[in-house]
Amino acid sequence: MPRRARRIPIFALLIAACGSPGADRSGSEPDILPSVDLVGLDGDTVRLTEQRGKTLLVNFWASWCAPCRGELPALAAYYRTLDTARVAFVGISVDDTREAAVEFIASFDAPYPWFHAGPPIQGVFGFIGLPYTLIVDPHGRIVTEIYGFGSVAEWERLQRTLEAHMPDVPPVRDSASATPARDSATASRAPDPALPTALGAS
Repeated sequence: MPRRARRIPIFALLIAACGSPGADRSGSEPDILPSVDLVGLDGDTVRLTEQRGKTLLVNFWASWCAPCRGELPALAAYYRTLDTARVAFVGISVDDTREAAVEFIASFDAPYPWFHAGPPIQGVFGFIGLPYTLIVDPHGRIVTEIYGFGSVAEWERLQRTLEAHMPDVPPVRDSASATPARDSATASRAPDPALPTALGAS
């Protein structure tokens, strides 16, 4: 039986985006996730569309963005409650340098893959503020985009949307489309005992 996701509550209002308010694609034709090659913080290259078959959350962030620094630990805690056979998270840094991204990620135990793409990635995806999050269904269609880390309602919408699009059974994968090892390895990890109470703190 598929493992049910455990909802993560938030105990304080969250900080807004470094740029733009929230957005939703529910009333428009879904876009297809671009096929982008990403360089991991360990130097490995992964194609974003390799996660096809799972529900995918793609989170764009930067180490200098205060709301991003509050959101990332919350996403990490939530990820640890999910069935990683059916869902994947990817973090993408838009920092000017890879070193800045590595330094921040090293400050906490990130349970899912992280990549550095730099400012040019904004031109590929067209976002104008951070943090910026996409939820992508198992067919590669972008079903929701969220700007910021702005309210309890927005956080709950993220969880509801992600869980509504999770496949009933894990995808069948071949060696050419295998999930990065750091992602699959987290399936056996225990959930975080609690979510930070001051998520906006950097």
